Amino acid sequence: MSLTGTLKHELPQGNGIRGRVLVNNQLAIGPWTLHQSTAKTDIKTIKLKKNQTIDFVVDIAGHLGFDSFVWSPEIKIQAPEFTAVSRNDRQPPLPQLWNYSQDFRKPAPVPVTPWQSLAQILLLSNEFQFID
Repeated sequence: MSLTGTLKHELPQGNGIRGRVLVNNQLAIGPWTLHQSTAKTDIKTIKLKKNQTIDFVVDIAGHLGFDSFVWSPEIKIQAPEFTAVSRNDRQPPLPQLWNYSQDFRKPAPVPVTPWQSLAQILLLSNEFQFID
């Protein structure tokens, strides 16, 4: 498995951010302290066992304020190099790829229809609060 990405801090205010990558709670790469700069966050080979994790950690580097950042790492599992290919499978398996921006986001919220909006307004109105 490999990891590629770029950690970026863009704002001139504040003192920047600090980022690192942990594999199974052990420091794998980093830490990087960034203020209006970027850092490559690539790891060529990561060996994980079952139930182990990769953690992408960013903190405030000492002072809270103007600590926004951009980081969209990609995790890639390479197909094993020495695999037997059956006669039915003409090509070896393709590598699996996960991109943070595309694969690990919450789904978009379902938009409220006009009828649902009207029902909510009526339920919140004063007429439905009191019984005469």
